[in-house]
Amino acid sequence: MEEAKQVIKLENPDIVAIVEVKPKNYRYLPTVTELSIEDYYLYEQNLEENTDRGIVCYCRKGINVHPISISTDTIEPKESLWICIKSKTTSDTVLGICYRSPNNTNTSDEALFSQIAAFAKNTNQKLAIIGDFNLPKIDWNRQYTTESTASLTSKFLDVINEHFLEQLISEPTRMRGSDTPSILDLLLVSDGDVVSDIKQLSPIGKSDHSVIVFSLETEVLRTRVAPKRNYYKGDYVAMKRELSDVNWIEEFSGLESLDTIYTRFTKIVASMDEQFIPMHNKCTRVALPKANIEMIKAKQKAWRDYKSNRQSNDREKTFKRLRNREPENEDHFSREEPIQGISESIRLIEIKHSDVLKKLRELNPSKSTVPDNLHPKLLKELATVITEPLVYIYRKSLELGELPAIGKKAIVVPISKGGKREDPSNYRPISLTCITCKVLESLIADHTLEHLKREKILTEKQFGFPKERSAEIQLLCATDDWKKNIDKGFQIDLIYLDLKKAFDKVPHKRLVKKLRKYGLLIRVLIQSSSTDYGLLNWQKASCVRGRLFQQYRRRSS
Repeated sequence: MEEAKQVIKLENPDIVAIVEVKPKNYRYLPTVTELSIEDYYLYEQNLEENTDRGIVCYCRKGINVHPISISTDTIEPKESLWICIKSKTTSDTVLGICYRSPNNTNTSDEALFSQIAAFAKNTNQKLAIIGDFNLPKIDWNRQYTTESTASLTSKFLDVINEHFLEQLISEPTRMRGSDTPSILDLLLVSDGDVVSDIKQLSPIGKSDHSVIVFSLETEVLRTRVAPKRNYYKGDYVAMKRELSDVNWIEEFSGLESLDTIYTRFTKIVASMDEQFIPMHNKCTRVALPKANIEMIKAKQKAWRDYKSNRQSNDREKTFKRLRNREPENEDHFSREEPIQGISESIRLIEIKHSDVLKKLRELNPSKSTVPDNLHPKLLKELATVITEPLVYIYRKSLELGELPAIGKKAIVVPISKGGKREDPSNYRPISLTCITCKVLESLIADHTLEHLKREKILTEKQFGFPKERSAEIQLLCATDDWKKNIDKGFQIDLIYLDLKKAFDKVPHKRLVKKLRKYGLLIRVLIQSSSTDYGLLNWQKASCVRGRLFQQYRRRSS
């Protein structure tokens, strides 16, 4: 699905249709949350059922569409989805997305054919039907089949001919191994002028069906999208010039509490939005990394080369090698032992301008806006002129052992873990907090990790979170140990443990005690003086933020 999302970003279509969403042998059902794509509405059919394969349709926000149905004399097919695309001037367009399984029963096939016929009879609307029909024994150049008139293939052709539908796909859409290439994916239209610019792209992932791209000739009625700031078109040169004239010491003078200081900072920075960040009604298109674009284009070229000459083993190998590549976008529990030999408490932590500037420049500009409404793109572009006030705020925060009030708030986004979507326990809450607070947390985390490494506090059995100790390395070490023991003839028993809501159950008081025990009573360097209580209180404030977040999550669920 990740590759599909990247191809969608690259092609930038208004509507995307996908059939066979669920794999043949699936361990869990994909959820709407997992399949959702930013700036698109998602319509689905048969996604939550344990049978059939499922269909999804993505429609860009702002396009006036809605799902529709039609009554027939037969049962309603499970593997079809129909949407109506509203037009400004001409008649509306109905887009049907269908999947016909090779194992379909006669009843299911008759229901699908009856539904297609019912929509085709409505001459007041344009009709386009796309989908995988799994009917390889049709010569579409002559619209003819050698099968008997009583066969399923002949019945399907009868429906198309009777309602004057035209099939526009002329090249094979499925190629697999030594199988004869065939046209399984069809594009049926009520009028040949409804569709133009048909092309095929390479299959997504390890699928053997090509991607079909085409243009619908209709004047789409678009609904007004709420305007928002386009941070990718901001005049950051002018913003830097304005902010460089701000005397931050003077702005913060007389302000005692951290809340008032941070509020003054956000107010000054946010005031730049109205002057230098334009509004727009369109959805922001986030550019793909150059490496990903090159990878997708290389795969497309390899597929075209392979398709033009399937007898070439080299071309087949090249395509399969690129097909198997993925675009770029674990705890070990052991007996707790007392830590011996800690030579000293963690050293003084100094909030340096260079460190804060480096963190700001490394921000991901495509992340979501957070409670203080300071967009990550804004912070990244203005890094050189906002480093000074942030250093002041960070030092003040550690000196007082406090967080700004806004730093204790979060936008809670539910992420599905699988299972029934109506069950709140099947969702993992993700807390979107202020990015400026995350920068300070990152600085402290780096400093803390240096102490843990220096004092050799982290066990060699700890994987997953420390740098250069990934879960992949853990797997390599484990398999190496297993092989050695197998060679020695030993028995190997494995026990997999997963703590339910492990992070929710961390006892904060005990955590603070352990921090003290491991020498993490951190002293904060503030100009020429120092204090040894600031960060511990700040850590407690961070724990309080966690409790507030949990209470909010329980209330909202």
